[in-house]
Amino acid sequence: MSGLNKVGSNVIQVAKKEVKEIKQPKQDNKLALESSPNPNSNVKPKKMNAKHIAEAAPINAPKFENPKKETKRVQTVQLKVNLSKLAPDNKPGLATLKERSKMVFDTIEKMVDKKIIDTRKSSTTVVTMPEFFLNDASKTMSPPEMEQAITYLKDLAKNEKFENLVFTPGSMLAMHPAPAMKHIKSSDLQTIAETMKLDINEVKEAYAEMTSSSEEKYEKVSNVRKALIGVGDQLNKKVANAAKNNNKVNITKEVIADICKTIKDPSNLKINPRSGFKQMQNCILVMEGGKNGQNKLINKTAPSDIDSALRSDKKKNSDKYEDQLVYYPAKTMFKDNRKQIINKASHVGINADSFAFHSPKNDFDMAVAICLDYSEQIYAGIADEKNKNKIDQLHVSSAGVGMRTVNKSYGMSKSAFSLNDGFGSALSADVSTGDLDKYYLRDKEAVGISYSIKNETFSAEPTNFEKKEFYSDMKDNLAFQIDAPIHKPRTVSNASSVSSFDGNPNVGMQELLGKNEKMPNNMKSLFPTKETIKNEDSKWKENIMKKEQEVKDMGNRIAILDRLLGKEPTQKDWDDAFNDPVLKKLVAKKNVPKIKNKKNSKKPKVTYSKVPFNKLAKKIGGIGNFRTEHNNLRDEKLVELNKLREGKL
Repeated sequence: MSGLNKVGSNVIQVAKKEVKEIKQPKQDNKLALESSPNPNSNVKPKKMNAKHIAEAAPINAPKFENPKKETKRVQTVQLKVNLSKLAPDNKPGLATLKERSKMVFDTIEKMVDKKIIDTRKSSTTVVTMPEFFLNDASKTMSPPEMEQAITYLKDLAKNEKFENLVFTPGSMLAMHPAPAMKHIKSSDLQTIAETMKLDINEVKEAYAEMTSSSEEKYEKVSNVRKALIGVGDQLNKKVANAAKNNNKVNITKEVIADICKTIKDPSNLKINPRSGFKQMQNCILVMEGGKNGQNKLINKTAPSDIDSALRSDKKKNSDKYEDQLVYYPAKTMFKDNRKQIINKASHVGINADSFAFHSPKNDFDMAVAICLDYSEQIYAGIADEKNKNKIDQLHVSSAGVGMRTVNKSYGMSKSAFSLNDGFGSALSADVSTGDLDKYYLRDKEAVGISYSIKNETFSAEPTNFEKKEFYSDMKDNLAFQIDAPIHKPRTVSNASSVSSFDGNPNVGMQELLGKNEKMPNNMKSLFPTKETIKNEDSKWKENIMKKEQEVKDMGNRIAILDRLLGKEPTQKDWDDAFNDPVLKKLVAKKNVPKIKNKKNSKKPKVTYSKVPFNKLAKKIGGIGNFRTEHNNLRDEKLVELNKLREGKL
């Protein structure tokens, strides 16, 4: 059993317990797209076989030349779920997805109406759900069902109240037919059975194994299935060769029979796992809210045991058949290591853009990494170098990525980082300084919002990133972690102008905060309203004026020193230096009275007296050094002043 596999099998065992941290195994696989065109290009992906749904959601996200708004701040709203605590609903995957997603989207709409989340036009709110929330490995969908799921989620996001929102719902899992069956139809099975003298029922059973939405059994492959794989591989090759010459193959019974005759002994056939086994797709549909929103399917590349219901059960997990877990569309396998995953991903065109999403409505860029793509540094190896100075937020959707795994070397952005883990943890961090190691400092900048499904009411409580007892049960309540907005680094006025609060944003949040006496005192200031920002705006202007005067005084001081250090300093220059409260100590004589009785005497008052002008030369050395230091200090103050003007302080 590979080290990657061992970790994976351990994950699900621990997950069934009350866990504080779960580390998932490395996953080896690419994004779900056969090809990943630049999201900003106008090239449409090729139409794929109806059984594959990589293109079910538009891949292109064209940038508008004139964005409708400038995103000044980002707020993250995360649904908190502990998957190990959710009661089974015994429904098919698509039914579960529809029920859970509608419940969450309806609640988000109520939050918008009540102004619990930041509704300022210059804010972008990212709503997240964890991996496996919409459906899990026990409820994998077929590709047609995945298409229905995508359509359903897009319809939910179309709500005009969601114009300032970007959604990253939890991941969806689909099982794709084995590629060897791409051109074989059920009507061909009789021909195959008769030509190869196989039992027709066994042929049908093997065909069902390779085309159903259920996962592989991880068992020894039967000779009948090997025969089907052999026929399918040869047929695929025949079709591909014809296509190279711009020809088509008319797949008749005779064509199928001729291929069957070339296979003498199926038991000796060597199976190509990336052709002979079904392929798992684990993906997230990232969506702009509101009408005509852009959307993009982002896929997980690195497989793990937790992606498989059977492999998650240690009793049924067999290392002998680990190559039967293959990922769509990168065709990476469970046994692949990190280097192999990255190489395979690059081979099929997966790059930094494959993880990225551009929201033209908000002029907002983000990237999404699913679980081990982040924690095993697949994203870091493929995308981080290009994306980190481009994207506004990096989001990780996971089910077992521990908080201590979070590290800036795994991926960064210009402004925000967020993680929503399916075992109860959630965090967001301001990374505009280039540091992620101290993400825990934002622990006091998050509010727990609970929604009572029965009473249709909201309440607020203090929370923290790892507070696992605060999570949704999806029957009585929904639990959200709402983080204080993070301001993007930018070059415009102050951070939040009074006019941006038209419409009274955050009033609902302020009301909920005021109802809980246990809420930290600083919390209200993190979710400002028009009234609170007026005070902050006034203080900001006062601070600006104070800093400006400070820089001006330092400039005047340096001018005086320059005159003193010039060729012909005058008595006036010397007097100006003496009259300056800072320079006086530099150019004057310090007079400290003598103390006769040190025990009973008060601290003597120090005075300064002018040094005769003709003795100026003795002070020149000290003046020169001070001038250099003072000039450097003024440069630092100028930087602070500019940051303050730009709203960065």
